[in-house]
Amino acid sequence: MFWRKKSRRVVLTSALTSTKTTLNRLSEIIRRVDARRQYLEEKVVEHLSAGRKDLAERYAAEAAQMRRLLRELRYMEAAIERVALRIETVLNGGEVLSVVSSAIGVVEELKNSSVAAIPEVALELNSVEESLREAIGETEYPGMQPSYHVALDDEARRVLEEAKLVADDRATGGKRPKKRG
Repeated sequence: MFWRKKSRRVVLTSALTSTKTTLNRLSEIIRRVDARRQYLEEKVVEHLSAGRKDLAERYAAEAAQMRRLLRELRYMEAAIERVALRIETVLNGGEVLSVVSSAIGVVEELKNSSVAAIPEVALELNSVEESLREAIGETEYPGMQPSYHVALDDEARRVLEEAKLVADDRATGGKRPKKRG
């Protein structure tokens, strides 16, 4: 049987769907971790007011870990939002190869973060990366082997920097001091 190649638009739409699914699942993880953090902080107050400082310190240490995890998860969420935005740009007529390859670089960087150790997050990142690689495979010249590692280019670094700023802003609730310039 002869298989028909998928159109670029179908492949990119699939990549976008995968990215949006990842965002939804990541949002749910963030919601659960944040609920746990709030619970732990309430326990800290409860134990301190009851005079149980040792228990309050344990709860406070775990709450601090949840805060660090939330910061990383929000960073990852912001970076994936940027990847989705880049894919939408391509779908609306942008340059495919450069945008998608920088998006792959961003996803590879996210896979190296400690949050990617969460199985659900790791599976979603792999799914997004597969979809993006398929999109690049559809646009490469015939006979070329797809590259397995995409280096971070300037665009990918910019995406990660933007995501870091957005994640920091979300973590502080927009209460960061403004830069004077």
